[in-house]
Amino acid sequence: MISKVEREFIAEGVTRNIRSDGRARTDLRRMTFEVGLISQASGSCRVCVEGGTDILVGVKVEVGSVDAVAGTAPAAHGSATAAAASSDGPAADDDGGGIGGGWGSSRRDRGRVECHVECSSSAMRSFDPRVVEDLCSEYSDLMSSVFNGDHGGLDLAALCIVPGSTCWVVYIDALVLGYGGNILDPLFVAAWGALRNTLIPKCTVEEAGGRYEFDVADEETDPLPGVQDVPAVLTLHK
Repeated sequence: MISKVEREFIAEGVTRNIRSDGRARTDLRRMTFEVGLISQASGSCRVCVEGGTDILVGVKVEVGSVDAVAGTAPAAHGSATAAAASSDGPAADDDGGGIGGGWGSSRRDRGRVECHVECSSSAMRSFDPRVVEDLCSEYSDLMSSVFNGDHGGLDLAALCIVPGSTCWVVYIDALVLGYGGNILDPLFVAAWGALRNTLIPKCTVEEAGGRYEFDVADEETDPLPGVQDVPAVLTLHK
């Protein structure tokens, strides 16, 4: 509950289109971007927002199995060449109830995205650790749902290497380093920046004797397909 004076102050600010920090109602806080900070990652981005929110996102792209359940380890691909058995074709889509449409489904003709959000112990000290843990889990699921959905931007079909067998798996790991009032918007902005910074090795596929063989290049790379269509996320409060 807030006092009558505080309520009147907020209402007057809405009427005059000004917040307590001088911004208009629809003005965003200033953000700064740094990309390519994590040398071991396929792509990375750090976003610092005026007010204290600080988020670092790293992206790792690896070869995995399309049969793998979200959250399981990808198939190892130590050598550049691997063989994959051909299938009878992709299974019918089984769209669960995911926000993005298709997250958690059994689509076997596309790659997938797995997201994990963590919060540093110093970022949200005033919050109950269990609340922070639940929030990170909720944001992880939301990001996975968005990026695996039909409107997530990434061309997941282009990330499939051998239908029914092998695909690229995009791992997005986010770490909240500082909290200044809003996490969700800069979280997606940092993920967008990291995905734009991500390069995946070129992959060639050949069929031989009813089996598929694919070769992953050591040096040649391409941007993630569809990354230019990754949506922006903006939260509004009434």
